[in-house]
Amino acid sequence: MSFGQSTTFYSKYVELYKGKRAVISKEYEDYYSNSSIKLKLISEIIKPLKLKKNMDTLLRINALDLKGDTLIFDDAQPIQTVNEYTKQSNYKLLLKSLKSGKRYILDYDPEISFYFPFTIIDKLSIPNGYFCNEISQRKDKFTGKIITETPTGEKIAFVKMSDSGEISYYLRLLSYSSSLSSYLKTGVIVLLQDGSKVEFKDCNIEILEKSHSGIYTYLAMQKLDQETLKKLSKGKIEAYRMFVDDSTINDFEAVKAISLLNCLTN
Repeated sequence: MSFGQSTTFYSKYVELYKGKRAVISKEYEDYYSNSSIKLKLISEIIKPLKLKKNMDTLLRINALDLKGDTLIFDDAQPIQTVNEYTKQSNYKLLLKSLKSGKRYILDYDPEISFYFPFTIIDKLSIPNGYFCNEISQRKDKFTGKIITETPTGEKIAFVKMSDSGEISYYLRLLSYSSSLSSYLKTGVIVLLQDGSKVEFKDCNIEILEKSHSGIYTYLAMQKLDQETLKKLSKGKIEAYRMFVDDSTINDFEAVKAISLLNCLTN
């Protein structure tokens, strides 16, 4: 993958953008350059006139106008806004051009990645334990097993099961497809960023549901031995194949998965 090609998106974790340098992503440019949709989610902050010392004038611009520039996200806390009807949080993120010194505000929706125009060019650093509060625990009232798991709605999740002092770990993967197989699927291959892979030939793949848009959700859940558990706690996942359906993982998803697994095992 070439430099600046893929969009970086940290979802609701907006504080991770602080102090990071960014450029317009090639992925965003390729899509919106040929699209009839002309998003203007960025506002240039125009210096106030002398008669309006306490007011900034905002000029709406297209993100593609910043192509070729390098910007840096402000270290200040992002400005949060809450929709009074949906209760959804959106943010206003402050940026500065390293070329011209101009200041900008980005209207940021943490739920919609294809509106975000940037590739982050600085390395992502996650504080220890950053995601640990997202782990949940419950007790199965029928078996008495203690089940501790990372968020199950994500493509990669891990599950820890405690039963009478015996502890087992599982990898849980989700995949999405527009087609439905007429026979049982088996077999999962997990590819790591270092080029190595982990294969589960006999892992069963279940069909969970079909969405209103006609997309099927597939689930694979595999018990992990200690060797595989150790490998996945150190190596970032790049992609996985469930039967014949491939799913790619961006770097943020890979870093988050490792962080959550280390929360679960420590």
